Amino acid sequence: MKNPTRLFTKQELYERAWDDAYIGEDKTITVHISNIRSKIRCHTEEAYIDTVWGIGFRLSP
Repeated sequence: MKNPTRLFTKQELYERAWDDAYIGEDKTITVHISNIRSKIRCHTEEAYIDTVWGIGFRLSP
């Protein structure tokens, strides 16, 4: 939330969330982002998280 226009790679998200080395398993991040999106959809139809294919995620402008 502090960096609303910044693009975060899956590696950055994994290492910040779990304080552990990223070993290339991106399904963990994908599943968590999906769960966050589902929780947001319960309250609004707006998409707050954009996927940048092959790189990572960012907040929607």
